[in-house]
Amino acid sequence: MLFLLGVLFFAVCMIIQSIALHRRAFGRSLYISSMMFLVSGIIALSPERVSGLLARIFLAVSWGFLLFMTWQSLRRFVLARNSRAS
Repeated sequence: MLFLLGVLFFAVCMIIQSIALHRRAFGRSLYISSMMFLVSGIIALSPERVSGLLARIFLAVSWGFLLFMTWQSLRRFVLARNSRAS
């Protein structure tokens, strides 16, 4: 259930970013976000004890980056919309 909520949240964030960002900026954001989640998953597969900690750190940084880019996209979208209205 938590995984499905995470996928849904990721999809919503990507939709917001695709609307607000330039195509090239959105592509970079999508690539970086996806690779960070992939790297955290690959690290989690390691049998070492420290890999669990590193995977959680990478996962937290991945979600942080995703939220930051979504926040910047929303800001950009609202500012662009307000400048067109005035």
